[in-house]
Amino acid sequence: MKQWKSPGVPVPGGVIEPEEFTLWVDEAVRLGELPAGIKVEELYTNEFNPYANGTYPPASNEEGV
Repeated sequence: MKQWKSPGVPVPGGVIEPEEFTLWVDEAVRLGELPAGIKVEELYTNEFNPYANGTYPPASNEEGV
């Protein structure tokens, strides 16, 4: 059965890139929810992600995993 995949982090290992947040930060600034000039990198970290170094579990990019 095919299931909808979330709009979450689109790469194996869940490593987050600044570009993935820019759209949401811009919108939050426009709505007054975040201050203008905030740096995207202040909003997330890959520090605790064991895959941030570019190594992923072998099955991480297979469908359904």
